[in-house]
Amino acid sequence: MERIANDLNGRVLTVKVFSNNQTFHITNIYAPSGKRNRTQNHYFFKNLYPYIYSKNPLVLAGDFNFIENPLLDKHPPTKTYPKPQTLITLTTNLNLYDTYRTSQPTQTTYTHLAPNSQSRLDRFYVNPSSIIQNHVFIPTPFSDHDLITLSVALPSPTNHTTNHPWKNNINTYKIIDHQTQLSNVINNEMQSDNRSNPLQK
Repeated sequence: MERIANDLNGRVLTVKVFSNNQTFHITNIYAPSGKRNRTQNHYFFKNLYPYIYSKNPLVLAGDFNFIENPLLDKHPPTKTYPKPQTLITLTTNLNLYDTYRTSQPTQTTYTHLAPNSQSRLDRFYVNPSSIIQNHVFIPTPFSDHDLITLSVALPSPTNHTTNHPWKNNINTYKIIDHQTQLSNVINNEMQSDNRSNPLQK
């Protein structure tokens, strides 16, 4: 195991794990919480890409302090809960899915206990090539959050000796950070050659 990235606020940690000739990344997060921090929560997920974007299989886990389905992931259920669009965009762009909701489409299980409500704030997200095997929710006496474990079978290592052609994943161009980086590279190249950027005409 190798630590490869973390933020300065203690909210993000990404490690690279080597196991059985496989390499995968695990990113654990602790997103800003509470209604007063909704704006911070939005920017947290918007700026998460550099910590989790990887060519290897990815496991994104932690306390998201937000729910995607207020009818199933919150008790009492509500229809007025704000939609976590930045988180949805992140998981869509990186092709990640909620492991529990995928395996249990209608089940209600909660990981956080508050005085007047319960929510499933703690989750795992993985790539579709990973096979979910088991979830375990364990109450902990010293926290208002349950401990969650996930058993998952990762995809087999890619055989790089095959002659399959490389294909560009066009979804990466939807990522704002990548658009900015690409624009900067083009601008720098154009300036070095004393040419204008045709994309900005």
